[in-house]
Amino acid sequence: MSQIGVLLWNSSNNRLNNNILNLNDHNGILLYEFSSNNELSNNTANWTYAGFGIWLSFSYNNTLVNNTASNNRIGIFLLESGYGHLINNSASSNDWSGINLQSSNNNSLLNNVANSNNINGIFLIDSSGNILDSNYASNNTGYGININNSSRNNILKNNIANLNGKEDLIFNDPENNTITGPREEAPFPGSELAGAAVLFTYLVFGRKVRGK
Repeated sequence: MSQIGVLLWNSSNNRLNNNILNLNDHNGILLYEFSSNNELSNNTANWTYAGFGIWLSFSYNNTLVNNTASNNRIGIFLLESGYGHLINNSASSNDWSGINLQSSNNNSLLNNVANSNNINGIFLIDSSGNILDSNYASNNTGYGININNSSRNNILKNNIANLNGKEDLIFNDPENNTITGPREEAPFPGSELAGAAVLFTYLVFGRKVRGK
């Protein structure tokens, strides 16, 4: 057992593939302070005691593909990190959130699974310009997809969020976020479009949505 399974600090252009990083005290994988252009694929980072499975901090242009991060506080956490690509990752059964973006902009999340987490499946806080496409966020205790605290200009399309405990999709302080489905589009610039957006999102996401 160690504090951190793998730490990259101001280190770029690396490949971390096919590692098993379980039972660490704080983080399974940590990319810290301008660790950019790295590729993380097919890693397992489970059962961290006090931290996160995979944590990117102040790091850019990283690609995460086919990683598993379960039974941590947060599965995959991006803090002030941008232009990353999260593809086909599984972040389920975590204490807080499956995938958490905080002050992180211009990332793309494609076909990730964030199910059965204790609070949020996917949580964006103060994060803008991100694309969420074809992700799964179901059976979370709180919220499926939670767009919160001045998160602007995000695009959500073809995501599946259902059977969550409180809301399947929630926008707090909605500002210019867009939901795009196979045939329709519903922007969230303000309260004048909230009714149409809620109706459309009910059809796409299953049952529950709230913007306030």
